[in-house]
Order: sequence, then structure tokens, then C-alpha cells
Amino acid sequence: MLAAKQGLSSHDPTWFLGPTACHTAIVAILVASCSRAGSQQTRDWTLTGDGLGPLAICTSLDAVDSTFRSARDTVLQSEGAQWPAKIVTLGNGMVLFESSWVDKSRVWTITATSPDVRTSRGYHAGMPLIALKAAGESLAVKVPEGRLLLVLIRDRIALTIDSSSEKRFFSGEHLSGPLSIADVAADAQIRSLSTLGGCSQTIGKE
Repeated sequence: MLAAKQGLSSHDPTWFLGPTACHTAIVAILVASCSRAGSQQTRDWTLTGDGLGPLAICTSLDAVDSTFRSARDTVLQSEGAQWPAKIVTLGNGMVLFESSWVDKSRVWTITATSPDVRTSRGYHAGMPLIALKAAGESLAVKVPEGRLLLVLIRDRIALTIDSSSEKRFFSGEHLSGPLSIADVAADAQIRSLSTLGGCSQTIGKE
């Protein structure tokens, strides 16, 4: 399977802030595929800024195969560069373990659309965003490459929301001023969770 990520603003490994526009498109395609395929694992995993369960950010990409028997290889590409990734079907969604164009052997980013994957406070794909607001979570609103991204500051996790709520966000007059979580639809649902940062801090230290 070849999944394309086009139009990234930079090849700087420190640029990544969360799911890009094309990253989100990949997630949408994989959700449909994995929902049809079903799950071969029923274990629950906690996603933090450091990784998913026993799989830490910067660990070998090959380690995904030994942890998930259903892991499948894929390739992501952008602006002429390509890098490998692993897709794992989990529950009614998937987990994407992505390397980087500058470091193709290690996990740089983990993105989950499976509700089996949860943050340390139990947040997961499919739950209403209002639950996070009610819990008093601090959420930063970012718009990288014209796509809405919410950053769960305490957990260092990036969230995307359902496409309908995202479209409503971009149709509002608030875009001309400072962005606020109050501008996001109250009935929005979390679509995916992703780690932030990558392995840029380790390049050159090994």
C-alpha cells in the first residue's frame, strides 16, 4: 500500500506539530479499511507523548511487528521523499506507526483512530470533545496547513475532530482573530490522537 502525504511545509524534522492535512487524509482511508477488517488484538493501550504502551517513540520500527502480529507495512511520501510506516488494526480503527524521511528505522509519530487507544485520562477517538472541556482540559487550537488541530497540552497529544465539525470551524468569522477552543463546535467528536515531537532531539546523539 502506498499512501501519499503531499504539500508538507518543510522537511525540517522539528516542524511536525501533529497530523497534517494529508496525514489526516491517510487516517480517513485507513479507518475505513480497518473497520472492515476487524481486530486481531483486544489489549488496551495508553497513548502518551512518550509512546503507546510498551512501544516508545524512537524505538525501532521493526519492534511494531513483534508487538502486533497484524502489523502491515506501508510507505508514506511527500515532495519526492519516502519513509516506511506500519499499520495495525485495533478494534474499530487503526494505529499508524510512522518513521521519518530523515530516520527510516525508528518510530517518530504514532496516530490512533481506534477507541481502544486512550490517553492516561481515558480520552479516545469517538468520544465527544465536550467531555474534555467539562474536565477542564487545556486545549490549544492550531491550524497547520489549513487543517484544524487541537493540542492536549497536559498529555502532549494532538487531536483531530470529525470532518463536519472541522468544516463548521473554518466557516466562522473567528478565523480573523486569535483562535480559541470556544470556536470549535460543542458537539464535535474526536477523530484521532497523535503523539507530538518525533525523534529530532536524538538525531546525532547515537
